[in-house]
Amino acid sequence: MVTRPHISRSAVLSAAMFMGLAVTAMHYLGMASMEMSATIHWHIVLVLASVAIGIVASLIALSLLVRIRVSADGFGFARRLGAAVLLGFGVAELHYTAMAACTFAPVIGRCHRTTA
Repeated sequence: MVTRPHISRSAVLSAAMFMGLAVTAMHYLGMASMEMSATIHWHIVLVLASVAIGIVASLIALSLLVRIRVSADGFGFARRLGAAVLLGFGVAELHYTAMAACTFAPVIGRCHRTTA
C-alpha cells in the first residue's frame, strides 16, 4: 500500500484497520491456543481497547510512512525508524492491555495432557 504512487486517506485507513485487526487477532489466537488447566475470562471493555490500540498504532505508523514518501528533506531513514518504533510500542501496549483484559480461573480435577 505504501508503495503506490498515490494513496488516499481511505486507503490508509482501511490498511490500518486490516493491519491492526491482524496484529490483534495474532495475540488473541495465541492466547486461545494455550493449553492449561484454567479457563480465560475476558473483560470486554479492555478487549475492545486493545483492538482500538492496534488500529490506532497501525494508523499512526502507516500515516508516517506515507508522509515520508512524500517528503524529500533527507530524513527518510530516521522517520521510518520512528514509525517502526511507534508501531512496536503500539503492539506492546496492545499486548499489555489484552493481558489486563483476561483473568484465569483454575479448573479443578482436569488432567493436563502432554504429547511426547
